[in-house]
Amino acid sequence: MKNCSPGKSHHEGISMVELLRLFPDDKTSEAWFAERRWKSGIHCPHCGSDNVQTGSRHRTMPYQCRQKACAKTGTVMEGSRLGFRVWMIATCLLSTGLKSVSSMPLHRDLGINQRSAWFLAHRLCAALAEGSDVSCTPSSRHSLSSGARP
Repeated sequence: MKNCSPGKSHHEGISMVELLRLFPDDKTSEAWFAERRWKSGIHCPHCGSDNVQTGSRHRTMPYQCRQKACAKTGTVMEGSRLGFRVWMIATCLLSTGLKSVSSMPLHRDLGINQRSAWFLAHRLCAALAEGSDVSCTPSSRHSLSSGARP
C-alpha cells in the first residue's frame, strides 16, 4: 500500500545543491538579496533617499544623509562580517530542516568558528520566529538583551 502523505522524510524548500548553484559566491548572494530587498530600486535605509551612490568603496552612500549603508543595514545581518553566502546557507539550513540545528554542526558546515555560528543561529531563529513557524531550539528563543552583542 502506497502512502501518499508527506512524512518526516518530505520537506518543502530548496535542496543544498540548488542553493549552492544559486549562490556560487558572495557577490551573487548580495545581488540576489538586494534585488529582493529593494524591488523598486536602491534607497537609503537611514533616510529613505533614492539618490544613492553605488559601486563605491562603501557600496551605498546616500547624498542626503551621508551615512554609510549596505544591503545588510537594518536587517538581522547588520554588523556581521560574515558574507551573504554564509547567511543564505545558514537560513536554508535553519528554515528547511526537520530538526533544529545547533551551532556545532552549523560551524562545521559553514566553515566559521563556533561562536559566530551560535550568534548567527540565534539571530536567524529570532528573526524567523517572528514571521513563521520555525523549529528552533528552546534556548535560542530567549532574548539576546543580556549584554552580548551578536
